Amino acid sequence: MAGLSDIEWTDATWNPVSGCTILSPGCTHCYAMRMAARLQAMGHPAYEDVTRKVNGKSVWTGTLHLNEQALTIPLRWRAPRKIFVNSMSDLFQDGIPDKFIGQIWDVMGRTPQHIFQILTKRPENMLRVVVANRLATLPNVWLGTSVESRKYIGRIEDLRHVPA
Repeated sequence: MAGLSDIEWTDATWNPVSGCTILSPGCTHCYAMRMAARLQAMGHPAYEDVTRKVNGKSVWTGTLHLNEQALTIPLRWRAPRKIFVNSMSDLFQDGIPDKFIGQIWDVMGRTPQHIFQILTKRPENMLRVVVANRLATLPNVWLGTSVESRKYIGRIEDLRHVPA
């Protein structure tokens, strides 16, 4: 799933992974969780079994889908775009193979006309994957983390150690 975005700070979204897990209180009101439930209800195969209802609200099940058919989408976009990577997931959550993240990195490296924006609540995993797999520092890839309260401010320090 990919396409133009209504998010004010990006032009498009690219979702080579769908599904997630709840990590911290910042996940409670996750827009992606609600959107994934809608896509699941519509029968979209990339969102099969990614959410379930708990007390009337949709929550992540932890089911992940690696959407290999979505990998090449940015290669088809010629005009430069700011692309939010995995707006419907967290690229650095447990369960996503390093090799798959490497394939995503390869696409970003092959499309220097685009700027890729990656946000994670797991910058410690980002650091591990980037360093362990010697992923190239790409000038068109912006890395960031979400910090919903002082309790999670350590994520910023973890992010500072990621070669970017």
